[in-house]
Amino acid sequence: MLTGVVFASGAQANGIYAQSTGQAGGQDISVTINPGGASIGGVGTGTGLDSAAGVVIVGGSNNTVTNYGGIASQSNITGYAIIGGSNNNKVDNYGTVIGSVDLGPGTNAFNNKNTGVFDSGEAIFLGAGNTFLNAGTAFPGGIRACPNKCAHRQSRANPHCKLVCRYHRRIRLRSASSFRQCATRRRA
Repeated sequence: MLTGVVFASGAQANGIYAQSTGQAGGQDISVTINPGGASIGGVGTGTGLDSAAGVVIVGGSNNTVTNYGGIASQSNITGYAIIGGSNNNKVDNYGTVIGSVDLGPGTNAFNNKNTGVFDSGEAIFLGAGNTFLNAGTAFPGGIRACPNKCAHRQSRANPHCKLVCRYHRRIRLRSASSFRQCATRRRA
């Protein structure tokens, strides 16, 4: 549980690096960032475990990240906010997440709650068949990518799945779960 601020100033340095491994497998990992807290990774845009993400989860089993504060990297929208390993990872965001998210191939979910702000980077990788649920405010491609507009995005695997800023919709992706910005429009 984090109530202060973790600020990793080095290149490729992660803010929080939570790991659980062992001969019998890893135990569940739980990371909670309280209101007023933040985990800020260093400068970097890679996708590996040394990517300068705000939070990195390695191993474990059924892992959770609960954010009431802020998660980002110093690379902001071009960097990674959260990276999960190959096990099951769930993110519940009540605060602010800035940057791309890669939760790995497990059974994963990203839940942007009603108070949550998700200023997403170019990539949202949740794994095949997993769910992004937005009940808060989402800026696909980042708020800087669509000032005073909401961005329209499509799944590469399913062009009928759409996510629009401040648009409440459950999205279940059937295969590749990355999004790309393809157009912008203002939502009425």
